[in-house]
Amino acid sequence: MLAAEQKPMYRFLAVQTAASVVGLQAWTTLFNNFAVEVAGLDGAQAGIVQLVRKVLGFLALLVALLGVAFALATPASAACWQPFWS
Repeated sequence: MLAAEQKPMYRFLAVQTAASVVGLQAWTTLFNNFAVEVAGLDGAQAGIVQLVRKVLGFLALLVALLGVAFALATPASAACWQPFWS
């Protein structure tokens, strides 16, 4: 069972999870309705728009991961992590 001091965090995580699911579903519904009714896109065209958005997101993630990798590759940061490796 959870300790008394962990229950507020558990509640926060549950609310945050529910809010993210509701928000993503709302965004998907609004985008699909806008794409069909206002922009006049069919399924393939809406898919291309989503593809471009997701590729750019993955490239941003790649840049962030490369930044972390290069930061950890410097001698000063490697010395900080040495106690965890042995």
